[in-house]
Amino acid sequence: IDADDNSPVRYKNHDLIVLYLKRIIENAESILRRYTITEISVSHPAKFTLQRRKSFHQIIDLLFETVNQERSAALKLTRIEADIDEANAVAVGSVFDPTTEDILYDLVTPERPKFVVASFDMGGGSLDTALIRFHVRDGEIEIPDYTTEYLGIGGHSSFGGDNVTLAVMELLKNRIRETLNKQNLPG
Repeated sequence: IDADDNSPVRYKNHDLIVLYLKRIIENAESILRRYTITEISVSHPAKFTLQRRKSFHQIIDLLFETVNQERSAALKLTRIEADIDEANAVAVGSVFDPTTEDILYDLVTPERPKFVVASFDMGGGSLDTALIRFHVRDGEIEIPDYTTEYLGIGGHSSFGGDNVTLAVMELLKNRIRETLNKQNLPG
């Protein structure tokens, strides 16, 4: 609804997606409070057709153009162009996340230059998993020079999203019922 004259406003799909993604960025910065998002890494689902990938990248380009017009500091976009699913992207991204840096300093040494990352993504109605071995050259984590070996990629196309939500709700319902029964309360 238009704020000025209460008339309906029509949006194209890509405009709605841009509005949604802008809101995600705003919410993330609101939660992070004193931090500003400066870079976003984007990958497309590995099963996207070439046409869906092209459409996806057009939407991301539009998002960055729109968001960067409104921000004082432009966002940097990193595209992961390989046929990599979300779980793999998370696994690779986690290696260079500042929160894991301390763990890696304890884990990676010249004597032990290899480590394995397991990633699980239960979004959108599917479960994606990845198991990736990283080999840091010379065991120097300060220099992000590494090779990867995919030990396993898999998942389940109908597990995740609503299935997980329903399973968690059922588990909570049973636990609440057990607690109420133990206290002799109706449930």
